[in-house]
Amino acid sequence: MSEIKLCPKCGKETTRIDPIDNESCFRVRCGNLKCLYAPDTWSDSVEEAIEYWNLRPIEDALTAENQRLREFVKEFIIALMLIEDAYPYKQGDVEALFVKYKEALK
Repeated sequence: MSEIKLCPKCGKETTRIDPIDNESCFRVRCGNLKCLYAPDTWSDSVEEAIEYWNLRPIEDALTAENQRLREFVKEFIIALMLIEDAYPYKQGDVEALFVKYKEALK
């Protein structure tokens, strides 16, 4: 069985898989009674219901953009280091930026 993601609304792990109509249909929903998040994740199989529940297009797009920006920053840091080697800046200026961005990537 696939891993079920946390509820996108409340972040709880108490997700439930409920059989409907004598197990001919299934849905995944948050088991937190205070959470009102109830997406339409009905399906004929448990696996497909979990797949629908786990769909997070905005979250996936943001994760991809975050990764793209991390790669850009890494390349930018390398470029700064090359510039520091090629031009007479005050010693440590670029190194300080490097340390700052390296910490930001953690």
